[in-house]
Formats: sequence, C-alpha cells, structure tokens
Amino acid sequence: SILDLEKLNYNLVVFMQIKLIRHQEEIFEEFANYVSTLEEVIEATFTAGEFDVLLKILLKDMNGYHNFVLHKISKLHYKLYLLKI
Repeated sequence: SILDLEKLNYNLVVFMQIKLIRHQEEIFEEFANYVSTLEEVIEATFTAGEFDVLLKILLKDMNGYHNFVLHKISKLHYKLYLLKI
C-alpha cells in the first residue's frame, strides 16, 4: 500500500551523510544495528568516497529533526567522525 505522508504529517525528508571514525567491522555492525532500530530512518546505504553512510530520514518537522540528532544519532557520537546534513 502507498501511504500519503503529508496526511500523516511527515513533511520533512533529510539526507544525512555520516563518516565513521574507523573502518572496522564491529563499528559498521554496531552502527547498522543501531540505525535499524530508528523508526525515522527509512533508508541506510553504505557508500564509497568522502562519507561512509547515507541515511534517508523521514520526520514531521525541524523540531523532530532536532530531537532525532540530539537524542538518537548523538548516542553514537564516540563512533562518528563527522555528520554532514
């Protein structure tokens, strides 16, 4: 089925680029496992190049984005080198 996200008040799609501090299997696995628990993340792709991961995030508004970064993504701050939005 196709959902009308606007009717559900999901009005903001954010692409977040993330670089992990080190390229080690356990860091990739921990990151992937954690991200898979986040309901806001609708896609996660490991990439080559400047960043390691591209997240596609669906949120209701900028306040939701702010809360997502502060309360969810920041829990892995010690594993992340850089966030670029």
